[in-house]
Amino acid sequence: MLEFGLSDPLRRGCMMTNTVMELAPHEKDIALKVSGRLQMAEEGFFQLLTRAKQEGELAKNKDPRALARVLVTMMQGTIVMIKAGTPADAVRQTAEAALSILE
Repeated sequence: MLEFGLSDPLRRGCMMTNTVMELAPHEKDIALKVSGRLQMAEEGFFQLLTRAKQEGELAKNKDPRALARVLVTMMQGTIVMIKAGTPADAVRQTAEAALSILE
């Protein structure tokens, strides 16, 4: 996702993120749909992190639900950074720092 976003010369971003930023504050039905999509992403991360914890790939003191929420937040934030024209090195550095919470 990161490299895909950075490779877009127009830096259009993500349709869902763009919708959240522009329409969701004014359109309740759109906000609900977008919220549902974000919850789906969170649930996907949660399931993967729970499995990783069960298999010993994620430390016992890590909370899969909290980490899933952080990952969704970082995913959306990274998309905003890319759209805003943040230099690629800074975006990559931010993504690496975010992923370090999994260690």
